[in-house]
Amino acid sequence: WLVHDYVVDVLKVKDAAGDRLPRLMYIRTQETEVQQQEYREQGFASFFDKALAGHEDADILRQMFAPGGLHGHALPIWTVEDLEAFGSGGFWAAGHDTPFKAAVGSLRDRLLPTSEAVADVAGASSEASAGPPLLALAALEQHLPRIA
Repeated sequence: WLVHDYVVDVLKVKDAAGDRLPRLMYIRTQETEVQQQEYREQGFASFFDKALAGHEDADILRQMFAPGGLHGHALPIWTVEDLEAFGSGGFWAAGHDTPFKAAVGSLRDRLLPTSEAVADVAGASSEASAGPPLLALAALEQHLPRIA
């Protein structure tokens, strides 16, 4: 429950429930072909869901995060071609097509609202249509003094 209390204090969700609870995305990066073997046939999201279902802390995690708010995503190793395209500002160009770009695009689409999705939230506050704040787990360290 220490992690639960930490999340509640840092994200200020003490009385939150349901969709007002935070969401969590576990991202595996720099996945090699060898690592991808364990989930290649079913996809990482499905593999993550099955692993979470059998995890000893699954019930606690489901209470801490919004219903359906626990997701997994994997990114393959990025190549020199990806690095050069990023450096030249052409990473998102139509001519640049790699597995890494496809995986990053899929993750971006899941995390950031599209203009169509924002338009569908007609009448919603600007805060709601902007989507939730994104916070890396490592970034939580800066909040420790506030809750110590």
